Amino acid sequence: MYSITFQQVAAFIEVAETLNITAAAENSYVSQAALSKMIQRLEEGLDVKLFNRRARGISLTPEGRLFYDRIQVPFASICDAVEEIKELKEGSRSILKIGLPSTINVNEEYSNLTDIIAEYNQIHPEIYMDVHLYEAGNLYRMISLGNVDVVFLQSFILRNANKIRSVPILKLSSCIAVRKDNPAVKNDALDMAALDKQTFYSLSANMDYSNVEAYLKSVGAQNNNRKSVPNFETLMYSVEHNDGYAYVGKIRPSGFHNLRVFPVNGGKPTHELCMAWKEENETELIRKFIKYICKKHNISL
Repeated sequence: MYSITFQQVAAFIEVAETLNITAAAENSYVSQAALSKMIQRLEEGLDVKLFNRRARGISLTPEGRLFYDRIQVPFASICDAVEEIKELKEGSRSILKIGLPSTINVNEEYSNLTDIIAEYNQIHPEIYMDVHLYEAGNLYRMISLGNVDVVFLQSFILRNANKIRSVPILKLSSCIAVRKDNPAVKNDALDMAALDKQTFYSLSANMDYSNVEAYLKSVGAQNNNRKSVPNFETLMYSVEHNDGYAYVGKIRPSGFHNLRVFPVNGGKPTHELCMAWKEENETELIRKFIKYICKKHNISL
């Protein structure tokens, strides 16, 4: 049996997602030395190097990236289970598990979705709203496995999904994100011919990637020289520091110091944000929440 602990895995996930020891230590409320020691002991327990450590920063090794991709969702599920057990022990509150996109706080078009969820919780204090943020592929996996009750994710990801009901609640547009001084930016416009020669950064997806391919094709994305990254933060970091680009939602560029976004399709909607749930797991608790969200968005089921 490998000699590893929950605390070590949690530390690894935090560092893998931030790629910054200082930020990871602050988020984990431990010292940098303590965090580094946990990572070192995890590597010793697994007998594998998880991070490349260089003067300019750290990055995941191939083994580290594989470990992150495999451990992130099941570890989150274990943590959720621990919290749910505590809730059940402490009282009789019902639990409603909600999955939101990791970009919920930076995408302008997600509007006041989090406010609506918080408002619902105020109306129903007897319900514990167990809300977590996930990358798109993990959102799809979590609802497919029945690990969450309701998720909000892009419509193209749900195409051909089995036994999952969904309803579109918001229209979304697409943008191309590049570094401010990317050589493909000329006269406040993008030279697409020059851009197509650069690296195309995209998120790794734990799902049928054909749906994503269809979306990318619909917005004119090229498939040449693609590089996949594990999460949105890494995606933005890669674009901000390299000659490359990514297709993203209508994010607030002010949240990124060295980034510009250019709308595609003339700024018109290219897809939708959907609310989805697994039909066979639908309960009265879930139905009430779904009806409330639809009502707030003037949508009929």
